[in-house]
Amino acid sequence: MRVVKFATFEKFEKLPRSSDKKTIELDVVPSDAKLVFISHRWLRPHADAKIAHPDDENASKHMLVCAGIQKLAQEKKWSTHQVYLWLDFCGVEQDDDVLLKAGVASLRGYISLCDAVLIPSPKVPDEMCEKTVDKIAGGYGDRAWTRLENMSFYTVRKIGSKC
Repeated sequence: MRVVKFATFEKFEKLPRSSDKKTIELDVVPSDAKLVFISHRWLRPHADAKIAHPDDENASKHMLVCAGIQKLAQEKKWSTHQVYLWLDFCGVEQDDDVLLKAGVASLRGYISLCDAVLIPSPKVPDEMCEKTVDKIAGGYGDRAWTRLENMSFYTVRKIGSKC
């Protein structure tokens, strides 16, 4: 599992791609690190992996992730210096089909290691009863893949908790 330190991510000012080499192996991350899985839909999908991109031209998603991590860290009383992100675009090799498929196949394992899932969205549903994945703005909840990521995290947390 490859993750990017939040400070590195924030300073980069755009979503890093695997080829930008901003990630590190999980085994060198400090033991008190807080891992956050970024679940999102790609804003510029394309059959050509060199053209496809998860963010828009204005780096809006990058800004949402940064703001979301700041808020999450404050709510959880974490230092942002201990936060590391897993994001498919930088955490999974994008230029090698074998490694790309292996990374995708490992998502459930990655989720199980994370302390939180962050969904970057420009608008959070107003009503508490509407705070479900299918109500998230921007079509996030319309995709089976993003719903599966969130259900996986929920399931891992329930199995791992002492309910």
